[in-house]
Amino acid sequence: MNDHEMTDLLERATRGVHGTQELVAGGVRRGQRREGRKRLSVLAGAVAVAAVVTTTATLGPFGDKASDPDKDVAASVVKPKSAQAPAALPPKLERLQRQLLATVPAGLPAGTIYGPTVDFDPLDGTGQATVQAIVAKDPDDPLLTTWATRCAELADCSETDDGWVLIAPSTPDVLGVNPDLEGTRGFYLGRDGTSVTVVAYNGTDPAMGGPVTRENPVLNRDELAQLVTDPGWFDGLR
Repeated sequence: MNDHEMTDLLERATRGVHGTQELVAGGVRRGQRREGRKRLSVLAGAVAVAAVVTTTATLGPFGDKASDPDKDVAASVVKPKSAQAPAALPPKLERLQRQLLATVPAGLPAGTIYGPTVDFDPLDGTGQATVQAIVAKDPDDPLLTTWATRCAELADCSETDDGWVLIAPSTPDVLGVNPDLEGTRGFYLGRDGTSVTVVAYNGTDPAMGGPVTRENPVLNRDELAQLVTDPGWFDGLR
């Protein structure tokens, strides 16, 4: 029943009814009781919402218990989305990202692909090695229509809320000069068309089969996954 039909029905039902002192008094009493029930209903709803928010804060976003639920003191307060920003990069990865972005020309327009390369020293005594990156932003990237299926078929690929992440070995010794040269590749494709590829090697000048400078690639798989999914890559795209 819509509002017009309801109004018509009420007009017909009350046609010929004249107000009296008793009728008015009864209406006031019934209105007060109805308002009281409405307030109780609103209060109950607020308690239920607080309970849901508290449970979410305690169990975490995936249903697992958070490591320290006592940190969520004001669990019933819904935080704005801006408070759920991605975790900051650790100092090692932040320093590497700054070095890579320092080679990008200022004012690089969105839609441009850039591929900085640096020799990175983790400053832990294990030796420096080359890191290459390819960063692009293309909302019409054809991969967006196929990557969900492709990712599901790859053991090293995983799907996130924002896109897909692939961490896999890379074979840099295309010239067959140095079989001991190794690399690990991290690839992220966002649903918005942003993409980041970072390849970390265990040596320098990998394109030419350069010398091995350390035992393992300068970034491990977890570091690559965190680095390629960081939104800071696109701060320089204007």
